[in-house]
Amino acid sequence: MKSQFVLNVQRSAEDSFASGLYCAEPSQSVQPSYEATQRLMREFEQEFGGRDCHVLLGCDLNTREGQALFREQRLGERCAKYTSKAAETAARIISEATGHKQ
Repeated sequence: MKSQFVLNVQRSAEDSFASGLYCAEPSQSVQPSYEATQRLMREFEQEFGGRDCHVLLGCDLNTREGQALFREQRLGERCAKYTSKAAETAARIISEATGHKQ
């Protein structure tokens, strides 16, 4: 069963795509999409100090050593925090852009 938050994000995304905010027709500007993406990245970086996994987690997941550190230090919990915050921020930005309240 989906949580209310997930349903709200899904509804906001569907509304945005349906309105053309994120899927512009050839005659429409994609600028709103770029601006929303830049805002999401800026807000995320301001809160967490970076946006790349190796910066956020302090390990390189492309190496065996980094993967071992990831498991040993239970860094998946931090990933969940980051992705949750990113989803919340994206939902808020989409809602503001489309005039919907969260």
